[in-house]
Amino acid sequence: MDEREKQREEVSLNYQAFLEDYPTLAASNKGHCALYRHQKLVSVFDSFASALAYGARAYDDRLFSIQEITDEPLTLGGLVDASDTEVF
Repeated sequence: MDEREKQREEVSLNYQAFLEDYPTLAASNKGHCALYRHQKLVSVFDSFASALAYGARAYDDRLFSIQEITDEPLTLGGLVDASDTEVF
């Protein structure tokens, strides 16, 4: 499995874990961001930027995901890798 496939799988599995945790998280964390790694909640952050900064420092392999805790519908745009040079 290549790195991109690993990231996609991690995001997908983490999202399922987030959905299971959502009722508990939403009770007191709306508007915050949850960071997941290996289907486990690592922490809740005040902003996406702070969650991303933590994840980047803590996990060199980039196998983590961040989910905003909100009642708004989710739009899945796709996985973006800043190292890609191809524009889609």
